[in-house]
Amino acid sequence: MLNILHLIGNICRHGNGNSVSILHGLRPDLWRTTDYHPVDLKPYPHVPTADSLRIDPELLDEFATAIKQFWFDLETKLSNSEPPGWYGSGRTREASTGGGM
Repeated sequence: MLNILHLIGNICRHGNGNSVSILHGLRPDLWRTTDYHPVDLKPYPHVPTADSLRIDPELLDEFATAIKQFWFDLETKLSNSEPPGWYGSGRTREASTGGGM
């Protein structure tokens, strides 16, 4: 689910491109399947674009749940083991002691 959210973020930032193609391959249900010709109203296959991506409230709820679960799982994993080397690499002495303000 987080990979889908990542692709949607890319589409929102960059518009049409590889992420549209990848996401459409994974989740074609996020686009209309048919467009209608403006003159004769005959249906023709829809070509996915960033502008025609559709995200409903239920999908937003699924994303929120996936994000919450990711952080819960990470916290659980870190509390049961030594933190990874990268965990403290961006922290300064002042930030870790509360000083420097």
